[in-house]
Amino acid sequence: KEFGISLEEDITFYRAKGCNKCNNTGYKGRIGLYELMLVSENIEKLAIERANTDEIMKVAISEGMTTLQEDGLEKAKKGLTSLEEIARIVI
Repeated sequence: KEFGISLEEDITFYRAKGCNKCNNTGYKGRIGLYELMLVSENIEKLAIERANTDEIMKVAISEGMTTLQEDGLEKAKKGLTSLEEIARIVI
């Protein structure tokens, strides 16, 4: 619920288990979570006006920015990481 996922969605999430090969982390290798904000004219104007972070974030999201949490959820839905790992990083 914290991630805004509907229980009716047909998604399988995985939990990291761990073994000797992965040092009991449940993960092998690394995968990045990314939040990329393109600086549009609107965002540039807000920055010049010294708008607060929340205002800039709201405009960036309305212009299509993917947040760190959204990127993490997409990777969790693909089985690349777990919800616990996403929560550890973003919450």
